Amino acid sequence: MFYWWIPVMNDNRFDWFARLGADFVPDFVAQLVDCAVESYSESEKSGKGVNLHARNAAFYEIASQIVSALYQSQTPLADGMYQVSVPKGAGNYNQGLDGELDPKKIRFSFRYVTQVLECLKQLGWVKVTEHVINKHHTLIAPYGKLAREFKRIGYVWHPSAPKPEVLLVELKDVVRDKNGKAKRNKKGKTKKISLKVKSTEATISKRSALYTINTNLVQHCYSLDLNDAELEKFETKQAIKLKVDYKCVDFFQIQLYRIFSRGSYEKGGRFYRGWWQNILSDYRKHILIDGVRTVEVDYCNMSIRMLYAKIDHEYPIGLDAYSLGLPNWEGKQDPRRKIIKQFINALLNDEDGVYKLNKKDVQILGLDHEQMLALVKKVHGPIFDLITAGGGQGIQYEDSQIAQDIILELLNDNITCLPVHDSFIVQHQHADSLVAVMKSVFKKRLGVYGVVDMVEGHRNIQIDSDSVMGKFLQAWKDHELSES
Repeated sequence: MFYWWIPVMNDNRFDWFARLGADFVPDFVAQLVDCAVESYSESEKSGKGVNLHARNAAFYEIASQIVSALYQSQTPLADGMYQVSVPKGAGNYNQGLDGELDPKKIRFSFRYVTQVLECLKQLGWVKVTEHVINKHHTLIAPYGKLAREFKRIGYVWHPSAPKPEVLLVELKDVVRDKNGKAKRNKKGKTKKISLKVKSTEATISKRSALYTINTNLVQHCYSLDLNDAELEKFETKQAIKLKVDYKCVDFFQIQLYRIFSRGSYEKGGRFYRGWWQNILSDYRKHILIDGVRTVEVDYCNMSIRMLYAKIDHEYPIGLDAYSLGLPNWEGKQDPRRKIIKQFINALLNDEDGVYKLNKKDVQILGLDHEQMLALVKKVHGPIFDLITAGGGQGIQYEDSQIAQDIILELLNDNITCLPVHDSFIVQHQHADSLVAVMKSVFKKRLGVYGVVDMVEGHRNIQIDSDSVMGKFLQAWKDHELSES
């Protein structure tokens, strides 16, 4: 099998943004297309060897994608812009002709993208920073007429098109040495590569399910019930969490992808890239779906229960899998519980047997690594070999399939559901339906009942209609009214 290294690519690559169906897009796009067509040689204009319809359609799609990306590069509070990344070099573009998707490459023509970018420069619509990210990317930000129009419009909800099915499934693997051991960076994290995704029965069905899910997601509005002062505080906290020097939450990032691991479509496979998945957990109680407050329900001790199910054992309801009999235990609020959970999850994913408790955790627990291993074996002896077998990616695949079943089953009842790996968010009036589906899907998949827990109730606060989040939501309401 042929492997390659993925160059550094930041989250603002222009083709990763949603393509908006906003009113302002066609006018800007039309000017860009006219400019791009006009810039072509006389022979090309004459149509010799060129499919003019296909060329112009490609220009339109590229221009729509870039204008959409530039609009979404605004921060919600309009106090700054991201820079949108445009990779340089023909090698970054075009899919192969063998039915495989190269995850490094962009599905547009390099020549056409370059032409649209040059037109953006000519029209004075972007500010350009060349040769960044290993000198392989150009960064652009809205400027001039484009920036002024974006500022006039403000940060408001716009409809977006679902991403093509072919883009929704990604496959990764670990880079290994000649002895089969995973290579690691200076921080001890495993080095990973992305693999080509073939169109097989497995990938086609997974892509189709995701497309169905995303088609529903783009029809709704997901916001936070925060006023502008609270939103600014939230974004500052997010920046600290992400260790970046800018404030960012992209409320248009709502379409889900599945990322599989270890070169297998039966490893990993969790859902990623919904903005609600990456925010501080304390703020998830502020999430609104179409302006309606939400509830979050999660599975209790999911991985442990799944491992016991593998040996046809139903882990007792009400028993905390991470309570190992330590003295002065304070239940779920005990600071040691998080470390124990991380310890067990690390063992599950430690394929090479290199994981060790760090000094800080040893100090908090009052136990060293070997003592913790012995304690886990004492409490979870029947599944200890499964915990230490490094099968965590297989467990993740099973829980991702459970997540898919839950989302689709709720969708059949016209209930929109936002996944956060082993927890799920719905409008508060659908809480009972969510709980019932979570339990039934777990039973159907594993033969034992899943245990669920309602996360802290999400608040019901009315936000000012003139606030950023108020205007964002109102734009969705106006769209719905116009469509009815």
